Amino acid sequence: MTIQRFVLLLFMLVLLGPLAIDLYLPVIPAISQGLNSDKATIQSTISLFIIIMGWGQLVAGPLVDRIGRRPMALVGTVIYIVGAITAALATSGTVFIASRVLQSVAVWLYRRGGV
Repeated sequence: MTIQRFVLLLFMLVLLGPLAIDLYLPVIPAISQGLNSDKATIQSTISLFIIIMGWGQLVAGPLVDRIGRRPMALVGTVIYIVGAITAALATSGTVFIASRVLQSVAVWLYRRGGV
């Protein structure tokens, strides 16, 4: 792998965390309306995402030492994609919250693994 491809890969991994929060902020009203949920519930997923991502840093360090960086980054990326697809296909606020939890777990996996 060339250094440019490696840097691009790391750049993309670093951006997934902030993008997971920032991309859906403007459409929170539309999400709450589409899921027949109140805005506060959908907004709470931001706090939940950050809390789980922070807690995960305590867990991910020993996992990286035991399993290795590459497997952690790959598993985290796959879990993130599954969470994103689940969020896009969510039909209720509960499913949407679960998908955001899944994405936050994925972020701490691949961030510790990849960066």
